[in-house]
Amino acid sequence: FPTLWSTTSPWRSFGDNPAGTVSFALVLEQCVPLGKKPAGLTLCLDHDGARFTRSVAAAFGFSQAWHEVEPTGLSWEDGRLKGKAVVVLNGDWWTAPNAATGRGIAGEVELDVECRDGEASGQYRAVWGVPWTAAGEVTGNLIVEAPSP
Repeated sequence: FPTLWSTTSPWRSFGDNPAGTVSFALVLEQCVPLGKKPAGLTLCLDHDGARFTRSVAAAFGFSQAWHEVEPTGLSWEDGRLKGKAVVVLNGDWWTAPNAATGRGIAGEVELDVECRDGEASGQYRAVWGVPWTAAGEVTGNLIVEAPSP
């Protein structure tokens, strides 16, 4: 969609990464059984050789939103993507078990995937409704950029 920000922050295709970064786009069919019908969950992950630098999920079968992924429980080595990630689905009536709460739901997605030559195969397991919290403290310097005309 045309937007004002696209001229200053143009969209870059998935996988347009610095050298050494590997991108994953994994479709987990029928992973989200919370809406009118089960939806596939697409996990998009970038790994720079040492850690995951970007992670996000989409489930376009029931929601056009992007969902949060916390990938620190995953590892990528020797052609194998393995471990657990926490996925936090944004709150809407498709994903909240109790639509009156207006809250989303967290799930733990376990992966065991072999990735070679652009091909991926393996298994996943997802458990929805796991407890999830976020906490922390951050300080830093504010960078003020000149406003655009």
